[in-house]
Order: sequence, then structure tokens, then C-alpha cells
Amino acid sequence: MEYAGKFLIEYPSRSDVIRLWSLADFHIWNRNCAIDRLKADIATIAADTHAFAVGNGDYGDFITWSDKRFDAEAIAEHVTLVELSKIGSALSEEIKSVLWPIKHKLIGLGFGNHEKKYMVQREHSDMHGALCYKLGVPNFGLSARFDIVFQRNPRIAKPRLARGTPAARSGVGTSWTVRVYQHHGAGAAQTPGGKVNRLVNFMHMVDADLYLIAHLHDETQKKLVRIDTDKNCTRAKERVTLGTITGTYLRTYQQGATGYGEIRGYAPTPLGAVVVEFEPDKQVMRMAMEAVVQNDAD
Repeated sequence: MEYAGKFLIEYPSRSDVIRLWSLADFHIWNRNCAIDRLKADIATIAADTHAFAVGNGDYGDFITWSDKRFDAEAIAEHVTLVELSKIGSALSEEIKSVLWPIKHKLIGLGFGNHEKKYMVQREHSDMHGALCYKLGVPNFGLSARFDIVFQRNPRIAKPRLARGTPAARSGVGTSWTVRVYQHHGAGAAQTPGGKVNRLVNFMHMVDADLYLIAHLHDETQKKLVRIDTDKNCTRAKERVTLGTITGTYLRTYQQGATGYGEIRGYAPTPLGAVVVEFEPDKQVMRMAMEAVVQNDAD
């Protein structure tokens, strides 16, 4: 686990709502990757002055032809044979290109099981670190624990992120700290109950306010209440924590392509990312609810 320190997000107005996107499970170079949806969400983050993001792994498939999981039919059509001969560098370069418009908004990037397996098999352990270096963002490894410190600063025009800031700035406004635990996730749960159980296991294992767990290719949330006390330990109080499974951009079923999800009979899941909203002045944290369900046209 990476203990990644504190990250300061300053905001100008008491009414500001800050949005944190948890981006994971793109599976770029897989034919079933919804790359247009991914790029549209990246553009939304880039254009939103109040949006920031973290990455939670499996940005690419990283499956070589010597891997038993390799299926030529599952490779995106634009990938060339030359690129397949250097997947580590070529796919990382495409991932970098996709994330480049929001590099200044990324708190950090973790890696997933697909990156990890490739790095181990190919003795390429610095591959994810090189991607983080090129984007100028912290490397969160497979899992990370970090604090986001929100501080109101009426002297600025729009929210801004400062990485590696040890504490809130003195002489500005009040601050609120949210502790985050991020893990790429594990297991192969397919039922709603199984996915929630997997999420809750992480929530019991590490103490945090917000849990961002990927890997299960779904969008799920769970609130847990912990019994706490005041600082003098004379009065009981509740502390609510929020856990999420953070979504995917990999289609389970697609015309003209048979992916591993279809082969294993997995249920289709919504495409996209989980967004958490914060109202720092009120110390409120919640899941952002999508107002529109967009279906493909006939």
C-alpha cells in the first residue's frame, strides 16, 4: 500500500461543489472498450472547473500473444502487429494520450491486475511508474491511502489542486479533511450481493471516509456507520463512511466481437465512472446521481 500523503483542493465560494471522478477499467486495446464514451468523460472533466480525478487501474488490457488469455478477435482493429510486439510502451503511450487533457486534475494514478501481471511477466516493473512520470502525477500503486484537504480561499477564481501539500494553508479559510482508501479490487463476484460483500470487506479492513474500489466492472455504493466519540470521549457520535465500486468502460456484449465477459456469461453493466460530490463548507459527501439515462438510438 502507498501512503501518499495530503492533497490540497482550494475553492473560492461557500456554495462550491467539488466533483471527484474515479476512473478505472478502461481496457484500452480491447475491441469492447467504449473509447468514445471514455474520451467524452475525459472532455467533461477537462471542461469542468470543479472536477478532479483519480485513476484506479486496468487502463489497458496488456495481454500479449504468449498469454493464455490472448484472443486476436478481442484486439481493437486499429492495433498493428508492430504495436503488439511492444505492448508495454505502445499501449502506455495511448493511455497517456487519453489522460493527457486532465493530467493537471489527476490526484494520482494506481495500477490494476492487468498492468501488474504484464509488469511481472515481462520484467517491466517500472512501466506504470513511467506513465505517472510522463503525466506528472503521483504513483498510487495497487492501493493507496491519502487525504484530500478542502480549504476555502476567496482570493482565487476557481478551484485548484496542489499535490504534495502537507497541510492546509494558514491564514486563509476553514478546512475539511477526507481520508480516501483506493484499491484496484480483487475477486470475481458477479451477483449484486457478492459485489457488495467484496466492497464491505475493504471497508472493514482499512479505516477511511471514502473507499474507491474497482475491478468488478460495476457501479455500486454502500454506506457504513461507525460508532465514534467526541475528542473527550464523553459523548457518542456516528461517523458515516462511503464505499464505491467504480465502474468500467468495457462492454460485456458487442456486435461482431466475443469478449471474455460473454464467454463466461457475465451480466452487462453500465458504462462510465463513479463521481463523488463534496460540499466542503457543509462537510457533505455523496454520490453524484446521473439525471439522464442515455440509450443507443435505433
